Amino acid sequence: DLMFTGQSSVDGLYQAASFGTLALPGDTDGNGSPDVFRVSIPNTAGEACDAYAWAGAAESAAQAAGINLGLYQHRIFVLPGNVSCSWAGLGNVGCGSFCRAWVKTCNLPDVYAHEVGHNLDLAHASTDPNNDGTIDCEYCDRSDIMGYGGVGWRIFSAPHEDQKQWMPAAKVQEVGASGTPTYVLSPLQANPSTTPYPQILKIRKADTNDWYYLAYRQRQGYDATLYSEFVDRTSIHRYTGSGYSNTRF
Repeated sequence: DLMFTGQSSVDGLYQAASFGTLALPGDTDGNGSPDVFRVSIPNTAGEACDAYAWAGAAESAAQAAGINLGLYQHRIFVLPGNVSCSWAGLGNVGCGSFCRAWVKTCNLPDVYAHEVGHNLDLAHASTDPNNDGTIDCEYCDRSDIMGYGGVGWRIFSAPHEDQKQWMPAAKVQEVGASGTPTYVLSPLQANPSTTPYPQILKIRKADTNDWYYLAYRQRQGYDATLYSEFVDRTSIHRYTGSGYSNTRF
């Protein structure tokens, strides 16, 4: 349900955030059921909290059960909640022929979405409230699914939308240094085909070549429970402009 079939799901979130350009289909093998497979592995594979040993053992067990792993580029390993690891989830950065993600806290939907984000080359959503270029808190930007897990559904902040080129270029406006114009923004999560205004403003920070990103958020869709400090106001993020690098609120 959390991944594929619920009223809200990881698949639905990525479709909403990418405006329909990215989906995580739940029935790749075409048997009419979501592709969720349960396997058992030896206890010895888990004694050292070795995520890769667990993954290898689970893949071997799945293949022995007749599952064609070659169908799956993204493989998510959902672990028993009583394992002793200190993390809620892990994810490979980037994805070649296949990549892996691990989820320990199996009741938190944003953990699933967060780890898949790493597979898609998305780094963490961090905070730098004094804007000195140093991250103050690695996961504390609660406006973005790449921040802490357990915060609830929400989409991605403007820099991540721009990194993945989910936002059409016509809705991303670069702002020059001269003049004092006024800009009107449409909400970040609104369908770009129906919005009259830009949804992201980008301003170059000349001394570092970072970019400032400005976006306007409302409570709707997967942002329905967005924290109040981000609602009906303009958020400012700082980001390198491309590649795997933390965003900073």
